[in-house]
Parts: sequence; structure tokens; C-alpha cells
Amino acid sequence: TKMKAFPNTFLLTTLFASTPSSQPLHPAQLSSTTTSMKPNEWGSIAEGYSKDATRFTSLYATDLIGALYKEIQQAKTILDIGCGPGSFGVAYLNAFPQGIEGQTLILSDLSAGMVEQAKIVMDQRLPTNFKTTIEYKVQDGSTLEDIQDDSIDVAVSNFGVFLIPDQEKTLKTIQRVLAKPNGIFGTTAWTTIECRDALKAEGYGAGFHDSMEVALDDIESLLKNGEWKKWYFKDKINEMLVDQSGFRSSIVHRSIHSVPWTSAAALWGVLLNNPMAKFEKAGPEKTAAAKNIFFDAIGGTNEEIPLFVWAAANIVIAK
Repeated sequence: TKMKAFPNTFLLTTLFASTPSSQPLHPAQLSSTTTSMKPNEWGSIAEGYSKDATRFTSLYATDLIGALYKEIQQAKTILDIGCGPGSFGVAYLNAFPQGIEGQTLILSDLSAGMVEQAKIVMDQRLPTNFKTTIEYKVQDGSTLEDIQDDSIDVAVSNFGVFLIPDQEKTLKTIQRVLAKPNGIFGTTAWTTIECRDALKAEGYGAGFHDSMEVALDDIESLLKNGEWKKWYFKDKINEMLVDQSGFRSSIVHRSIHSVPWTSAAALWGVLLNNPMAKFEKAGPEKTAAAKNIFFDAIGGTNEEIPLFVWAAANIVIAK
């Protein structure tokens, strides 16, 4: 296996953020709330994040590879921006179990802890004589200082780029590093759907993000009403990518996945331990109330009873 370590610069982690509210937001309602987090906050939960959040995010990483399959096969260099604990890397291994000769996959993140967790996850799965070279970088996604101009054939981000506070700078940076004229960018971002109540009524389970946001209604959380919710809307996505950042075109595919959990309590733990939820500032009374609201929305109890929940995402491809 060919792997390389790199000096510490910085990149944004893939965040398992809450998205849809009980009522879809109009773009005009979006605030300028920043979602920036300290790298060590994510590094401290990297192992737990890898076990819990990636149960959702890995499904969309597979979707992203499907949307970019031909381009990935032909690429010399692929850059994963905000790799988190390696969900895209694992999906890549599943899609290309022997690797691709002459290809390099760079997994990068703001959090050194997340990069280390991604390396652990990949090392556990990499076969002997894997053909793709795997590299790991700690790097700032809005600047990508260690990445040369026109050097990346395929840039990807599985729930990472859409949360970087300076979107315009970040997207222009991605434009800078993409090879011209055929470089391509693919990313995932949470979204909302109009039929969520119908899905729940038909037995498909509750929407995880809907339930999270209802529970956070009285919590001063970074998971609510962020600027990143522009990525809910196809017209706003096209405006950011084409009108503001210089991409020639953008396509938005939509995907829904359901995931089984051992209990509502286990699912609550994912929200409770998310640094962006800010429960440590809420106090025990508000936290207990939020838990009750969440259980009611998700249709669960304290009992160890399995349940299914779903989440919806946009799969965005830009050239």
C-alpha cells in the first residue's frame, strides 16, 4: 500500500449537521450564522462520529461515486475536501476494490483527529497491493494552500464544503485547483422534502433532520438556520456555482436513504454529542425537554426497540 503523510495545514471536516425544519425555509430567511468549528472539537469525537454519523453519510458517498463513476475511473488525482472519518474513502474502496493504477486519492480535513481516524478506517480495509496511492492532508478547505493550480481531476466533498463559512472563497479555490478544462466537482449536502409527513404516515419512519431541528427549537445551536441551508435549493446552488464561482454548469440529483437504529436513545446520542448542537450551553432542563421533543418526533421511547429513520440529500455535480 502506498501512503504519504503531510505537514499540518488545515481543511474543514465533514460535519453530520442537522438540516430541514418542520417547514421548508425560503432563501430569504437564511441567516449569516457561521458554522465554523475548532478542529479539536471534531478531533475529540472522531472515533464516535465514525461509528455513528457515517451510517448515513457513507450511503451518500456511494451515490456521489455513482454520479462521478466515469470521471473517477479516468482521473489521475482525486481530492476529498472535508473527508471526516473517511466515508468517501471507504465508498471508493467498495467501488474499486483493487484500486486504479496510476491514480492518487487525497483525503483531507481541517481536523487532524478526523484525518487520523480516516487513516485508521482506511488501513483496516486496504487490501495488499492496492493500486491507488492514498494520501492524507490536514488542510484548509477555503484555501487549499498545498494543492497546486490545475492539479485535481475530480474534487469531492461528502457533507463538508457546504458548511465552510466562506462559500464564495471556497468554491473559487476549488475552481483554482481543478484541472482545466475538464475538471469536475461533486459534493453532497442535506436538503428538505415536501413529502416527509406522507413518508412517516406510510411507515417509512421519521426524517432524522426534521426531528433534530424540532428538538433544537429552544437551543442556541449552530445546526439551525445557517447560511449553508442555501444548499437546500437548486436555484441557489446554481447561483453559487455558476453565477458566482465560474463553473460552467451544475446538476442536482436528489437521494433519500433509510437507516435502522437499535433505539431512539442511540439516535439521540448522535445529536447530543454533536459539537454544533451546543447542549453544553443549554443546561439540563432544556436538554431534557429537547430529548422529549426528539423522542416524540422520531416516534421512539427509552426502550431498546429498533426503528428506521430517513434523510434526504442533494448530490451536486459541477463542471
